[in-house]
Amino acid sequence: MECLLNGQTEKMTQHSQHIQAQHIQVGKHPIPLTISEMTAMLKVMQHNNQDDSSSNVRLYKHPVVGASAFVQEPVEGRILLVLRANEPGKGLWALPGGVVEYGETVEDAVVREVLEETGIKIRVEGLAGRAAYDIIDTSVESVEALLPHIPRNRRFRRTSGRYHYLVICFRGVPHNSKINIGPDVDDALWFYPDKIDESRLTDTTSAVLIELGILN
Repeated sequence: MECLLNGQTEKMTQHSQHIQAQHIQVGKHPIPLTISEMTAMLKVMQHNNQDDSSSNVRLYKHPVVGASAFVQEPVEGRILLVLRANEPGKGLWALPGGVVEYGETVEDAVVREVLEETGIKIRVEGLAGRAAYDIIDTSVESVEALLPHIPRNRRFRRTSGRYHYLVICFRGVPHNSKINIGPDVDDALWFYPDKIDESRLTDTTSAVLIELGILN
């Protein structure tokens, strides 16, 4: 649904009395708004371009490149997983990784992220699984939860997902085995393959492990 602001709004200040917009256009039907409703609606629209502090989700408006690593001990065969502290996948086990920083190669990013999250230094040795994985939020969020005081017939929904990550997955060979848990994860452990509970994995991690023959 497309919402267009109409009226005489020239600029916004921190004071709601300066807002002069009179209605929103929903399709072909103008809906009048009070000043307080207009202020609240604009806050939600701004919310689409800011961090979601309640869920720790960044509201990116374009795909973001990330890097993750399938790290397996060469002797015992244990696999390195982290317990995610933030969305997407909060509370689930996943391959270590994160967002590629500006000016950083994806290989450098995955080495850095694994070290930051787990204290394990790795050497990158090629790609893992099918290499590239999309993590897309396709949910549709109603304004009801954010603005419960606005009558139901005045509400609108935002249909764009809150995030879209394109994650490149690498194979990583560990140089050490002692874990030092970083601040961005809730836990980090080495798992024997037969001890991995697929129901507690993120979808992407489950897909990688299935493609690598770790899980059935």
